Amino acid sequence: MQKLNLNDLLVNKMAKIVERLVGNGILINFILGQDIRDVEADENDIEQLILNIAIKARHEIKKGGNLIISTKNVSVNHAKERNASQMAPDFYVNISFFYNMDGNFRDGENADISLSRATKANEIKTMLLKVYEIVERFDGYMNIHHSHGKNLTLNVLVPVYPNLRKNLHGT
Repeated sequence: MQKLNLNDLLVNKMAKIVERLVGNGILINFILGQDIRDVEADENDIEQLILNIAIKARHEIKKGGNLIISTKNVSVNHAKERNASQMAPDFYVNISFFYNMDGNFRDGENADISLSRATKANEIKTMLLKVYEIVERFDGYMNIHHSHGKNLTLNVLVPVYPNLRKNLHGT
């Protein structure tokens, strides 16, 4: 585990890789929050998480679709915000992935050869299990919203670096 700034990692290393990996015909937007706090995570784990999601997005997004990767600081204090009793109240950086599957089929594809809904669901489940394994390594949290083949939003909460966390808590 190391001290990382997710915005720096996205801008300086991952943006070009993601753009090349996803390819032409898909609009990629990076919406980076200001004054993003440093997090505690392994850089390779974060890179693998981003690549897993980008690869899945490449297969799911049709030409003309969007992939949005954003960051923001979050403070989780109340049980209602936590959505799970095991989630510790704390400070996190949220890295959010949104992609829509609207748009036109890529060249050479048509609706007749698209995967069944059950197959797509299994593929998404497999990708999410890989992402969850990574998120567990840095004691983060994730939540997902998937709207029946239209959109997928994945939020990953990465804990703020411990020394910074102490300052934010006032201890």
